[in-house]
Amino acid sequence: EWGSKHWTHGVAPIMLASFISGLSGALSQKNLQSQGGGRDPYLFSMELCAASVLILTASLFFTPDGNQILLKGFWHGWTLATWIPIATNSIGGIIVGLVTKYAGSVRKGFALIFGIFLSGVVQALIQPDVGVSREQTLGG
Repeated sequence: EWGSKHWTHGVAPIMLASFISGLSGALSQKNLQSQGGGRDPYLFSMELCAASVLILTASLFFTPDGNQILLKGFWHGWTLATWIPIATNSIGGIIVGLVTKYAGSVRKGFALIFGIFLSGVVQALIQPDVGVSREQTLGG
């Protein structure tokens, strides 16, 4: 069904997120590629990480997860497998900073689109019985 909920819960938030992502990419690129060599991409990634930690820590005061952390401790339920997404996100953040500095946010965007396309092709090859659904193709 293609009603108004499709636009308010799907298309509009994606358009807003795309706009904010493009704006932040342009501002980041301007900082990283400014006159005189620009900013250090590693330091820039660390600054973004510090801001994220502060915002996420503040958000814990308003969620049920924050209460669970106060009761059971921060490390409760962590295993070695918990470190896999932490490591991949950390490495990915550094790579994004380097790509933005040396290739620019437009090329980074094209690489992202190509990566999504390649993921769909690989999914269709690996799971031919499932393939790529209409929703995945149209973004619905």
